[in-house]
Amino acid sequence: MSSEPATPRSSSYWSGYDTLWGLRGPTRRTALDRLQIVDAAIAIADREGLAAATMRSVARALHSAPMSLYRHVPDKEALVSMMVDRAIETSRRQREGMKTPATWREGLELVASSTWRLCRLHPWFAEASMARPQITPNGIAGFEFALSFFDDLPVDITTTAQFVSTLFSTVVASAFSLAMNEAARLRAQLSEQQLYAEAAPVFAHIVNSGDYPRVADFILNASHRDDEAQMRARVELILDGIAARLAEGAGTAASNSRQRRPAGRGAAPSGRIAQPPAPA
Repeated sequence: MSSEPATPRSSSYWSGYDTLWGLRGPTRRTALDRLQIVDAAIAIADREGLAAATMRSVARALHSAPMSLYRHVPDKEALVSMMVDRAIETSRRQREGMKTPATWREGLELVASSTWRLCRLHPWFAEASMARPQITPNGIAGFEFALSFFDDLPVDITTTAQFVSTLFSTVVASAFSLAMNEAARLRAQLSEQQLYAEAAPVFAHIVNSGDYPRVADFILNASHRDDEAQMRARVELILDGIAARLAEGAGTAASNSRQRRPAGRGAAPSGRIAQPPAPA
């Protein structure tokens, strides 16, 4: 990920997390602070991509010597983690005051929408969030918030975490694919229409060969949605699957309750969310 040489060390994978969690401060005070460095890196990555946000390029943008950055940020890997955390923090602040989701489904729809917007605002975010563990203060706060959607439902924490991570990973993967396609079109200096027009002979061969009837049916007859609509369709499939799993769990819980309790004392889960923290 980084174009700069790094000194191998066993702790580099977790580099910067102690700083983010307040377990380690700057090695010495300078005119710069960590927030200035991270914001400058985000501005570079927004314009030129994640690879362009090196310690040297950030130092140039801040008219500072690279060594002054290392007093606040250990290395490029730490910088990327801090960028991810800062982007999530900004996104969360923009949603403060919003109405609290009433059900787990509304909550996960909010997570999907906000994650997609974040990835589109910062095209590097999807790549960065896949490359670095999101064990950051704002990342963990978002995870805690999403887990809370299922507090009063008959589902264990392992399954709940799978629900949340599957949805988040799907949205991030969709955004990453779109960002890579956009970057490829930019390098080729082609619009989306021109790109597919150049591929028309290949698609025609696939359709006319007769060897791939189902794929041909898809090419000719499927409803081809824009990228956000495709992402939302994937999210709906996940939400429908979660709903089916929860209904199955509720039925099992109700059956067990009838076996343990006198009739009339069992109650189905309400689906309401206990007071969660601010949206992530």
